[in-house]
Amino acid sequence: MAEPVSLERILSDPELAGFVPRRIPTIPPMPIWVLETTGPDDAEQPRPGDIVVAGEPRDTDDLPRLEAMCSKACACALALPAGIDSSNAYEDIAVITYPSWISRHGAAALLARALWPFVAVDKYNESAPASTVANHTSTRRRVLAVSSSTEPEGIAAALAPYLPFGVDIRSLRETTTSERYLLMLIAEGVAPAEIRLSLRAAAGDNRLSIGASDSFLQGEPVGPYVGRAREALLLGTALFGGGHVSFYENLYLYKAFIDDGRPDILLSFSRDNLGLIREWDERHGSLLLSTLETFFELDRSFRKTAERLGIHRHTLKSRLEKIEEITACPVRGEGGMSYELILAYKHLSKVKL
Repeated sequence: MAEPVSLERILSDPELAGFVPRRIPTIPPMPIWVLETTGPDDAEQPRPGDIVVAGEPRDTDDLPRLEAMCSKACACALALPAGIDSSNAYEDIAVITYPSWISRHGAAALLARALWPFVAVDKYNESAPASTVANHTSTRRRVLAVSSSTEPEGIAAALAPYLPFGVDIRSLRETTTSERYLLMLIAEGVAPAEIRLSLRAAAGDNRLSIGASDSFLQGEPVGPYVGRAREALLLGTALFGGGHVSFYENLYLYKAFIDDGRPDILLSFSRDNLGLIREWDERHGSLLLSTLETFFELDRSFRKTAERLGIHRHTLKSRLEKIEEITACPVRGEGGMSYELILAYKHLSKVKL
């Protein structure tokens, strides 16, 4: 069994110099996990014992909402950049600060490494050392294909600081091409949203093009998922350019067009609707088409789209409503699939597998 650990013991790790406890409850929950989040909207529901690592709040409501969420879930602690003042409304949650020059990803990685020796054996396999946690039968896997001349070990080292606690990555195969393949091992309890956020940040910061296969379990053959990761890499690069991570399950509509070989089935619908939007932009000097493309590129996330475009969410909502008004075709909800298909057609000429 792994020995019990307190938050104070974790913070005594020399690697966490500069991590300062600002508020410690009389009896804080035992830390068992590290959850990285950009804010309450993106956070998976925290679990008991989580150390929730957040960045600088976007607005005055962010921090109280995040603290309330942590309190309700009996999380262990909330980690914030130095200089951020927490409220006193939720004194059952420990608050620690990390140096402001450390990124949110870096802070989460340091906390995870400090916590790992105490929880890994107990959480996954009592008879195995922590380093073999990836062999547990419940561990999910994804294959990553990366366009780079760097050796796989170097790519793994570059990606590692971004990965959430409970995720390991290793070289999968040697290759003489510019594509490198790695195996990502994801422990039970790690949310897909955490994987997506961390890989997108890693791709953007390191200017890497990454294709990620869908997930599979131990015992399934790896070969088909290598092919899917490569398809995601090539198709994502053609659609979105470099410095982007593409997930195979998000590209099935694009792939269906290529496999079917008949993109003309949407020709009329695509021309009519995109034409209406372009005409409106030209007449009014608006940016509806680029807004639409960004919205779907970012998985229809209102927050991420507004941040990418530098506009308020209300402005984004107004633009999407205007598109729906112009085309009489819903952008949000199930109707959004029509636009996924339109944009797939629009990009087909760029795609070569």
